[in-house]
Amino acid sequence: MALSFTCRSCELEIVTRYLEPGEEARCPHCLEPTPVPEDAEGSSAEPTIDRLIAATIERPVAEVEEPRVRPDFPGIPGVIGLMGMFVVIAVVLVLPTRFLLSILDPPQSVRQDAQLAFGLVAMLLTALWGWRMTGLPFLKVFPLRGFSPRLIGPLLLTLLGVVVFEWKVLGLLFQVFPPSETTLQGFNEFSIGASYWGFILLGVVLAPLAEEMLFRGVMLRGLTRRYGAPLAIALTAILFALLHPPLYRMPMILPVGVLLGWWCVTTGSLLPAILGHVLTNSAGGWWTLLIHGIHPGETDLPALDAVYRGPALWIVALGLLMLAGGIGWRYAERRRSVQFDA
Repeated sequence: MALSFTCRSCELEIVTRYLEPGEEARCPHCLEPTPVPEDAEGSSAEPTIDRLIAATIERPVAEVEEPRVRPDFPGIPGVIGLMGMFVVIAVVLVLPTRFLLSILDPPQSVRQDAQLAFGLVAMLLTALWGWRMTGLPFLKVFPLRGFSPRLIGPLLLTLLGVVVFEWKVLGLLFQVFPPSETTLQGFNEFSIGASYWGFILLGVVLAPLAEEMLFRGVMLRGLTRRYGAPLAIALTAILFALLHPPLYRMPMILPVGVLLGWWCVTTGSLLPAILGHVLTNSAGGWWTLLIHGIHPGETDLPALDAVYRGPALWIVALGLLMLAGGIGWRYAERRRSVQFDA
């Protein structure tokens, strides 16, 4: 009877017929040594180690093909390469689109929808290329496993606290460094210049999916394996914030990136991060729509300026209380969560 177990380095399945529990095996996928666990299960599958041994006996070891499994991809150089790849693809897609739109002269909402769509395509292609570079199964890099329903309450409470607090932080910055009308106009075109359905489909549905696949899927996994979870969460949050211009929004985007990374690490799933991202994007759009009457595709500078002045102080205090309560609640439930198998 063959034994089946998982390589502790690349997390792929190993099947052997001749090794016993406690003996050391060499993974045929990543060639790293890994012990046969005591609880290895019986399997009727074709042994993978035996095939590697046979190939080695039949021809010199130097001729045995090296597997292309890189479970710790990307490191910091790889992250820089991924960001550069994203920029190149986005430029290649967006520049011709802008030229064509300048000729056709469609409404501003159509221009914004098209540019955002091609930007998301570039991000999705970058994420998929990063996945292929790891050599791992799709769901190993993009874990979409379910998580305990008991976590939904603390996650939502924490998210609400962060969203309320971050708006006030930006409002305080606006009071210290008042933005120009040109700055507000540019951000208006970038953030709420899309059409109504463009805002729903691209901003609320597709953007969270593509961005989480890249930042909390490919990047967070590789950086966690190399440098540990705290540094990995911080680095991906900074890159996430830098990708959301203009830069004065960084104080409100950075905490969201940290929160989403923390959820991913402590639950072992991308689903909480995707859900939180969807709710965050929705909150920004619906805040302007319901409170200040700015609809997607419309411009109202006085109302937009009022949005970034931030809520009243008592709302900020409420946001901090929700944030603290959500974190405390999350820690209370942490033992029930699945640890991130980086």
